[in-house]
Amino acid sequence: QRNGKLQVYGDYFSSDTRAILIACKYAEVEYDFKHINTLKLENVTDEFKRINPTGQIHERNEGLAELDG
Repeated sequence: QRNGKLQVYGDYFSSDTRAILIACKYAEVEYDFKHINTLKLENVTDEFKRINPTGQIHERNEGLAELDG
């Protein structure tokens, strides 16, 4: 958790990512969004796989726990 904010990783083309962002906005949860462009295969880079080894997007990092949708 950086700066006390939820870290959200996703692609704007994903309805799941948009749902997470809408829920955060509705619940007034502060978050940092990191766009992962799946069309450019950014979800299979070594950098992203350190965050989520499966390479799936919609990753939320809440500090002590990581949830993946």
